[in-house]
Amino acid sequence: RQLHRHRHKELLAEERRMLEDAAATQIQAVHRGRTTRQKLKEQQETQHAAAVKIQSIQRGRNSRASTTLTAQKRQQAAVKIQAVQRGRRGRETARIEQDELDRRLKEIKEKEKA
Repeated sequence: RQLHRHRHKELLAEERRMLEDAAATQIQAVHRGRTTRQKLKEQQETQHAAAVKIQSIQRGRNSRASTTLTAQKRQQAAVKIQAVQRGRRGRETARIEQDELDRRLKEIKEKEKA
């Protein structure tokens, strides 16, 4: 009978060790899960911050490129306006000079007639 009690105590102790092992395993699993989720969250935050920085840099580049393009278009428009104005002025000057030559020619012809 005493052997039976001793065996019963051993079985109870073994069962207790198994329950403690299972509890320890469960606690470790919960801890590993929490740690993994925290690391993942930190990694995602780092990636998000990096993405925001990259987007900010690209928006700045795009804005500067757009500003540069606008400045180039304005420069081209100014050059075109200047060319048109120089053409008008040149044609007006040529017309005035031609009118003056025609007037002088007319005077010379009138003097020759007289």
